[in-house]
Amino acid sequence: NAYLKMRVSGGYTLSRTHCNCSHIEHGMVRLSSFSSSDSILYEFDTELHVTQQNAIFQFALLWTNDKHIQMLRIMTFSIPVSNNPDE
Repeated sequence: NAYLKMRVSGGYTLSRTHCNCSHIEHGMVRLSSFSSSDSILYEFDTELHVTQQNAIFQFALLWTNDKHIQMLRIMTFSIPVSNNPDE
């Protein structure tokens, strides 16, 4: 089993998660039978006036390896915010 927790910066809220997994709590899923060809889709809602120049997404993945050692990987992504879809 592996667990994936997602957080997002202010101005955005996670509205829905789509995946072939079990939902544990808001933003956290259990990946019991997840292969490299599977995917996860997150839906977000935004506030009317986002004042930050970047949206920051952070994922924490916790799993147990073949030697029964728990591993943790944290990934952080910063994506520019724009009101112009051509940018």
